[in-house]
Amino acid sequence: MSISEADRLILKGQVQRSYTIQATPEVCYQYLSDIRTLLSQVPHVSKIQIGKTSGRARAFFNLNVMGVGLDAVLDMEPHYLPEEYTIRVKNAEQPMGEVPYGYFTGQFNALINIRPTEKGNARVSSRISLAFDGQQLLERSLFPRSFIETSGATLLQEYSERLCDDYIINLLENFRKWAAKRK
Repeated sequence: MSISEADRLILKGQVQRSYTIQATPEVCYQYLSDIRTLLSQVPHVSKIQIGKTSGRARAFFNLNVMGVGLDAVLDMEPHYLPEEYTIRVKNAEQPMGEVPYGYFTGQFNALINIRPTEKGNARVSSRISLAFDGQQLLERSLFPRSFIETSGATLLQEYSERLCDDYIINLLENFRKWAAKRK
């Protein structure tokens, strides 16, 4: 957790994971380069919007923190580097629209690299960062400042790790279905 000049509490969770997909890097990249596919496998995503011409995406999340349901929205923009089998997902420079009343906003960044294994499969390495401004929680009087300062970063880190692990499980299960349909 870090505190900015404006005394804002920035809560951040970062996760790095690697896993193998039983397919060539080309096929794996084709699968992962569909932003709708990526986002639909993320647990707690209740709705996905994709810009018709921009390729930007908006994901609506429902998070449960200490028994309190929090709705969050993240606007993101994918950048594809097919020659390197790399996908970067960053915060969208321009929001996709107004943030619905009662929703929190956050920041999301991901770097996905796909490399061949010795057996010809795809090894996927992912670095994911999720951040929220704790001030949003304070403004809504959901948690006391002392709780956010002492436990907020740890809770977000633990949440990010569980989210990422569950996401990988979902992604691998969905890949099998996707690959079967292609045949």
